[in-house]
Amino acid sequence: MVKSLICIFFACFFYINFLFTQNTNTIISHRTYSPEALSEDVKILEDVLLNVHPSIDYYHSLEWYKNYFDTSLVIHQSMTEKEFRVFLKKKLKVLQCGHTSILPSRQYQRYLSKKTFRSIPYYLAYFEPYLINIRGFKKEDTLLKSLDTILSLNNLSINEIADEFEDLLYVDAKSFEARNELLQKNLMFYYFGLYEQDSVLISFKNLSKSNIYIREKEYKYLSNDLWKLKSDTLMQKYGGKYHCGVYLDKNKKIYYMKIKAFSGISMKAFFRKTFRKLQKNNTEVLILDLRNNPGGKISQCLNLLSYLLPAKDTLFYETRIQRMKHKKYLGKKLEFRIIHLFMKLKKKKNNEYYIEQIHVNKKYPFTKKLYIITNCNTFSAANLVAVYLSQKRPNTKIVGTPTSGALWGSNAVSFLKLTLPNTKIRIFIPTFRIYHNLDHLSKEQKLNPVLPDIPNNYSPFDYLYKKDKALESIYQDLMKQ
Repeated sequence: MVKSLICIFFACFFYINFLFTQNTNTIISHRTYSPEALSEDVKILEDVLLNVHPSIDYYHSLEWYKNYFDTSLVIHQSMTEKEFRVFLKKKLKVLQCGHTSILPSRQYQRYLSKKTFRSIPYYLAYFEPYLINIRGFKKEDTLLKSLDTILSLNNLSINEIADEFEDLLYVDAKSFEARNELLQKNLMFYYFGLYEQDSVLISFKNLSKSNIYIREKEYKYLSNDLWKLKSDTLMQKYGGKYHCGVYLDKNKKIYYMKIKAFSGISMKAFFRKTFRKLQKNNTEVLILDLRNNPGGKISQCLNLLSYLLPAKDTLFYETRIQRMKHKKYLGKKLEFRIIHLFMKLKKKKNNEYYIEQIHVNKKYPFTKKLYIITNCNTFSAANLVAVYLSQKRPNTKIVGTPTSGALWGSNAVSFLKLTLPNTKIRIFIPTFRIYHNLDHLSKEQKLNPVLPDIPNNYSPFDYLYKKDKALESIYQDLMKQ
């Protein structure tokens, strides 16, 4: 009897908790905020950005940005948190800063962490003006055939959908080609993430094929398989969490190094061990794969550069922050102050810039042929490595697709976290500009990304068969020689 009562109690408890959670999630996702509350959030956001963001006075003047915010960040109606985040992301694209993040409130983030992702079960790639079906998530997903060409979703043309998301993707400066690549590989995930629906009407380019409705399925976890290549097995077989290295030939003349992120405590030892090995084996070619590398610690990428650059070089830092407005809404202030103090104590200052020395490792330098593979997700510290090596090192070629960073540098180092008082949306704002030492280029030239010497363009067939066009291009280039 007692056991039965206990079971009934727990059953009731979990059922009531389930109903409460479902109700709370519904309230969170549908809660609207008045124009007055949103306008207050916008005013605080504007004040903070004008006061601290590194893009101000670099891409445009302070007065230009002030006029833009005053005319563009005007609220006329109530919005949900999701609608307000989309509104802000579209308007703040003018900062041209891939390091600026607009994240949900903590409460909304908890709701998202328990929420399933709804999508049709197919990997679709964007080839303007169409979506091309690469394959189904599983073998049984066969309603769409590989290489089916899709003209529209729910009567929206694919180009209309792409235009909608173009404003939501942040890249540095003029890295437009990287944004196009992000759309090519991720457009279907962006679409189904923003538009929640039960089914989608698919219209085909081939008029002999009827338009069809496909019901969406729910997924707790879903990754984009279009990024995966056959060469990724090298990382799985030989790599650690952040890096791997392996010879691609029996004579040990071609070495492949993959860096997923400049992170982890073992990276410095990995570089020392690797370049000692390259010197011992008289290795002739190094392939440095920086694809899908979002960056990481500057100290680690400078350590890598020390083995590859022909001479000492420099890096410059600058901050606009003199004082902070709306301090009660800003987090991570102490982190910024500690880093700023460290720069004042440890780094030489020239006018307004703090100077970082890039040293050269004289014991195990690698001076022979270097290939660097990049793509749209080569960013931040990884972009820094690609910039210095492509601009400063002879016998070096960039292979792949353009990076999402700029030649001039980036906004990074540390971040302030602004929590808007009403919606509680969190905005991470970089605090420093990092300038690359490129005096031979004009400011206009520095706004461009790292462009490949050997460009790769992927077709639907390449995605279907997981071809690594970059490695193929390198082999072909070596054969020519």
